[in-house]
Amino acid sequence: MNKKKVVYSNHAITRMYQRDITEADIERTIDQPDYSIKSTDGRKIASKVIGSKTVRAIYKEESETIIVVTVY
Repeated sequence: MNKKKVVYSNHAITRMYQRDITEADIERTIDQPDYSIKSTDGRKIASKVIGSKTVRAIYKEESETIIVVTVY
């Protein structure tokens, strides 16, 4: 697993609750994505199929942390 601390924005936490996505789902998606692409503002989008759902995380990686902006 990634050694950087994962921090979730309030928006991401709200979306995780609404969409029944766990922190473990997000960390697995970021650490072992099926694919990952660069986005705007230095962000990345990681995607992974977990069970019957596809989880996507939009995040920004900094020197010591990963900031999860949103999930779907």
